[in-house]
Amino acid sequence: MPLELADNEAHIWYREIPAPAQTPVGPDRLATLSADEQARYSRFRFERDRFLYLESHLLLRQTLSKYAALQPHEWLFRIAEKGRPEIDNAAVPNLRFNLTHTRGFAACVVTRAMDCGVDAERLEAKRNIEGVAARMFSPAETAALETLDGTQHLQAFYIGWTLREAYVKARGIGIGFPTHALIFAAEEGDVASLSAPHNIEPHPQLWHFRHRQLSESHLLSVAIRCSAADTPSFKYFPVDS
Repeated sequence: MPLELADNEAHIWYREIPAPAQTPVGPDRLATLSADEQARYSRFRFERDRFLYLESHLLLRQTLSKYAALQPHEWLFRIAEKGRPEIDNAAVPNLRFNLTHTRGFAACVVTRAMDCGVDAERLEAKRNIEGVAARMFSPAETAALETLDGTQHLQAFYIGWTLREAYVKARGIGIGFPTHALIFAAEEGDVASLSAPHNIEPHPQLWHFRHRQLSESHLLSVAIRCSAADTPSFKYFPVDS
């Protein structure tokens, strides 16, 4: 029985991914991927990157199979304009998805028809955080970030970063989008709101954002666009490793 997914629901599935085992990946797991995915898997230079790619794409395929009568290996994908993957199985009812992975973590979001994007990052100090924020964030967000230090500074940076990435992925926008024109404001709990110039985002009120720390060292943000009459429901599902 397919898992129920209401029109206004966003389901977020996530799991921590351990370091790659010393034994080779089983052929049955690799065979779940398409030929194109297997080719990309083989092009990664480092085993940790191959393993992360494999496990994250298995998570996506296994997750999608919860919503339709298809086995994980049966899912077909096409690349839409500007590189966003979309489902290409003719008999599948409306499903939208987005996938993210970072070192030690993977997640995907699934909706019926709403535009959706997800991004996760590992909470680790990077060199020149202030320089990155100055390029990517709005001046107001950059100024607010400069008032913080320690863990608060790191979390605020990654919240701003992942919110932007989730939004850009949900819109299917290529690189070069002026993310510094976006202004994200923290609301109650894990909610964030967006404001932007009309020529950048004409309908910010249709966008809904959530950010959440889902492991000791990983933060995730989700972006959903829905009609003015709807309010999306966000549901999180951890997956055992």
